[in-house]
Amino acid sequence: MSATIKKAEGMSMIDCAMIVIEPEDGSDGIAFTSASSLGVEAQTQTTDAIQNIVKGEVKAQKPEQTTLTGYALTLTDTTMIMSFLPILQGGTLTLDEDDVTPVKYEPPASGKNEGKSFKLKAYTAIMEGASIVGYGCVTYPGCKGTPILWNFEDDVFQSNEYTINSTPGAGEKPFTWERVEELPTYTNPNPPLGTLTVQSAEGATNGTTKLTVTPSSADSGNKRVYKTAASVPLPAYDESVSSWTEFTGADVTATNGEQIAVVECTQAGQARKGGTATVVSKAGS
Repeated sequence: MSATIKKAEGMSMIDCAMIVIEPEDGSDGIAFTSASSLGVEAQTQTTDAIQNIVKGEVKAQKPEQTTLTGYALTLTDTTMIMSFLPILQGGTLTLDEDDVTPVKYEPPASGKNEGKSFKLKAYTAIMEGASIVGYGCVTYPGCKGTPILWNFEDDVFQSNEYTINSTPGAGEKPFTWERVEELPTYTNPNPPLGTLTVQSAEGATNGTTKLTVTPSSADSGNKRVYKTAASVPLPAYDESVSSWTEFTGADVTATNGEQIAVVECTQAGQARKGGTATVVSKAGS
């Protein structure tokens, strides 16, 4: 019985839609959509052909054999993903008090690469006509980063290249491709606290202050609370402020020169935005 030949239909794929980095030790990974390209180069090892040639005639030959050992990946991004660096090459990343904003990165000692082994997932959009109908996801296992290089140039936004070697283990496939309907959804587990601008002026009666808060109203479903003391640190995002006093917009009793903080929170008391001001209260006559 002869084989059947079927007409193949191709897919139109475009864009480097998302990159996901999953450390193989189970630690936290990252996902980002700012990458502009992912270059892939096959890494191979070739065994020379062996031929038995007698008086110019090939009697037998064992053909050249090429073995795929992995891929060299070149990831280009026009933003700096600082949380990627400890995964790529190790070192220590220090974050600000909001547990989000990077303030310092120290790589490992010279000559050491303490980066993690990870899987890299690259998503590209599948289009039909003018619509995205799905995404293709290629997963590269056994990835390890190489030391990063930073280049700087006047009037040019920094473009970063990350070189990654994907080396599958024994019996492991060098990559897999699968179609998904949507990009995976990831959230920042520690988003920064939003900003409120707080101004204090003398209130209508002695010992009170009138607060002006911008934006003037809370987001739908939220409320605002306040606290005053010699010093009032703002809470972290999602930290409970349920013990604070509800702010209604009326004048607040406060001591002149102390600090007052206003925080917007959910009805359950989880902080969402905040701001502080130095109290200006009406003095007694």
